[in-house]
Amino acid sequence: MTPQETEKQIEMLKLELKKKDEYIDHLEKLSEAYTNLSELYNQELLDADRTLKAHEIIQNMMTQERRKAEELIKVHENLQLLSDEEKKHAEETIKAHEKIQELNDMEKREKDILLRAQQNISNLSEQELIEKDSIIKEVMEIYKKINAILDLNELLKSILNTVVKTTGAQRGVLFLNEENNMAPKIFSAIKLEDIQDKNFKNSLEIINSVVKDRKSSLIQEHGEGKFAVICAPLLFEEHLLGVLYVDARSSQIVFRQNDLYSTEIFCSEAAISIHNSMQYEAMKTKNGELLRLVNMKNMFVSLLSDDINKPLKSIQDNLLKVSLLDKGEPQKQYLKNTLSLVEKIQNTLTKVLQMGMLEKSVDELFSETFDFRTLIDRVLKNQTQGIKEKNIKFHIDLSRGFEEFHGNSLLLRVVLDELISNSIFYNKENGLVAIRGRENDQHLTLEIEDTGHGIKEENLEKIFGQFYRTEESSNLNSMGAGLGLFMARNIAKYYGGDISVKSKYGKGSVFIVTLLNH
Repeated sequence: MTPQETEKQIEMLKLELKKKDEYIDHLEKLSEAYTNLSELYNQELLDADRTLKAHEIIQNMMTQERRKAEELIKVHENLQLLSDEEKKHAEETIKAHEKIQELNDMEKREKDILLRAQQNISNLSEQELIEKDSIIKEVMEIYKKINAILDLNELLKSILNTVVKTTGAQRGVLFLNEENNMAPKIFSAIKLEDIQDKNFKNSLEIINSVVKDRKSSLIQEHGEGKFAVICAPLLFEEHLLGVLYVDARSSQIVFRQNDLYSTEIFCSEAAISIHNSMQYEAMKTKNGELLRLVNMKNMFVSLLSDDINKPLKSIQDNLLKVSLLDKGEPQKQYLKNTLSLVEKIQNTLTKVLQMGMLEKSVDELFSETFDFRTLIDRVLKNQTQGIKEKNIKFHIDLSRGFEEFHGNSLLLRVVLDELISNSIFYNKENGLVAIRGRENDQHLTLEIEDTGHGIKEENLEKIFGQFYRTEESSNLNSMGAGLGLFMARNIAKYYGGDISVKSKYGKGSVFIVTLLNH
């Protein structure tokens, strides 16, 4: 190909390239225009949606406005109705005021009547109070007379006869609670056969009802077989001791409410006396143990009488004289041991003779009223030397129940002497003794705690036996007879109580005395 032809062909190619470039520019412009149209279309769609939503909102607002308008119209209509009703209500209110005025006038009249009635009731109540006060005084006077009776049968007879007399009853019976079974004990114008008879069936039902409910009962039966009944429980601190029953099978005798009232008061007080008498009877049955102690004393007294005591005293005097002579150490030690044995025999004799003194006090278990604190102070006064030698401190705290104890101070002094002297003798130097007294419904409890040598567990119960002494007590006190705790425990039992002990060996002991709170 010639140069000319080549050049010509190049020119043609340049023209084609130029046309293609122009075509590409055209396409790009078309694409740009299409993009703009598309964006415009999308914007128009958004505007259309917004327009539709705006129309919907406007439509909703118009709907709400219509509803509000309708509601407003209804409210106006209701207001009109209310206006009519208010007129009616005003008329009714006027009528109501007129009726209220009438009622006020009626209330005034009724209040005047009520005030007069209340005044009459007040006068009646005052009269009833005077009557009840008179009944209480009369009942308490009668109670004072029977309160001193300790024999249970005599006491029960007095209680039943008193109620029969004060109520005007024709007959009566007093039941006692024996192991949750009501047993007839005392009778007045009635026999056991009468109670077992079928005609007494209704009365037994009344009695059983009183036992179950623990509430008094007043029955007035009218008609052909009319009779009147008063039945009251004998309660002591919620314990049912028995039931008292009286009746009258006559139209001439009628029990009043005041008869029931006086019987209830009397029975509530009489129950205390019955409880005390029962406890006294229980204590009397325990005298067998005391008699055994007295018999043992008599046996020893017969052996350790003046015939033995005088020779022992002579031996002791002679030994003392010999001990003053110039002897060697073995002889002196032998004499010292012999004197200790003689002194121990004399201590034992003293304890046994003391039992003889106690024998005289057995029949006077309740001979006086005394304060335990005063009795303790007397014991401590007699122990002054031992307290000073060991520098023992005492702390005493007694409740009010110990201020007036009804018993025998001689007997209870023996108990306190034994326990307090032991708390001092077996205590350590600079030790402490705490005496605490507390009470409950049934018992007084006295605790005597020391900081002494203590007692081994295996000996805790043995120490209360006759003539028993532990190895430690024999070493610490060679003069003891082994009778003190035995006597003290028996005395506590005469008063419906006991003595026990708690101890930690090497740290101290607590002796616990319980006495019936009568």
